[in-house]
Amino acid sequence: MNDHENYVREYKDTVFKIVFQEKKELLALYNALSGKHYTNPDDLVINTLKDAVFIGMKNDLSFLIDGHLNLFEQQSTYSPNMPLRGFLYVGDLYKEMLTNWRQLYSSKLIKLPMPHFTVFYNGPEDAADYYEERLSTAFYHSGESNETPDLEFIVHVYNINAGHNAELMSKCKKLQEYAQFVETVRSCIANRRELSKETAFQNAVEMCIENGILTDILQKERARIMTSILGEFDMDEYKEFIKEEYKQIYSEEGRAKGRAEGRAEGQKELLIELAKANQLDVAIAAERAHIPLEEFEKMLQ
Repeated sequence: MNDHENYVREYKDTVFKIVFQEKKELLALYNALSGKHYTNPDDLVINTLKDAVFIGMKNDLSFLIDGHLNLFEQQSTYSPNMPLRGFLYVGDLYKEMLTNWRQLYSSKLIKLPMPHFTVFYNGPEDAADYYEERLSTAFYHSGESNETPDLEFIVHVYNINAGHNAELMSKCKKLQEYAQFVETVRSCIANRRELSKETAFQNAVEMCIENGILTDILQKERARIMTSILGEFDMDEYKEFIKEEYKQIYSEEGRAKGRAEGRAEGQKELLIELAKANQLDVAIAAERAHIPLEEFEKMLQ
């Protein structure tokens, strides 16, 4: 198993989740976004699902407050499929809330908390302070201008890179410090020269502690955060790797290559079957399959 597969399998927490794992900090972030003024952290019930469904599908934080279901997620790479992921995640949360599937056939209405999906974007690509992504953009349309879908899911995206959403940052100190932390890590990575990635991360953590950025959290959760940073950066690399693989597979050249490889594989399997049935000499079959005789004989076994 290679490093990418290990990270996909083992990568769990994000720094964002670690920063806002305390109800007090999460409530402060919710108040800053919603304009509400809740003061009791116990009004908030965290219900983040523990198991991921797809790569990157796991939501950072999910919680209930005042009849509302809120999903908070940090994203460093843009994806137009955020609404679909959020929609599927909310569906899983609603399923968790059912005590019995027979409730679905009851004459009594099942009351559900209203969903809200917020993404905090801090990737390198330029983006507006705030924008929305909608599930409906993914639906096929017949071309009729008045055609509207019977289903919608909206993602609210906030750019938390330096120079963006100053008002929001001023309302939530931990969000501001988190953005500063990410910027410091990026700067240390960009200027690391001969340093290893791990050393550059260590330097970034030290700089933040010295400058009062997430000091309390970095001192308390240093090892966990270091693991998380490595995971996040390698996950970004993995996503880029997947994108390139996808492009190659679905490009015209990639499809042609796939068809050729498929034909070669089919021919090899046919030659193996003919040799097994004693309808073709093993040496001749191996030669036509372009496989060494010894290896071909092992395949027959």
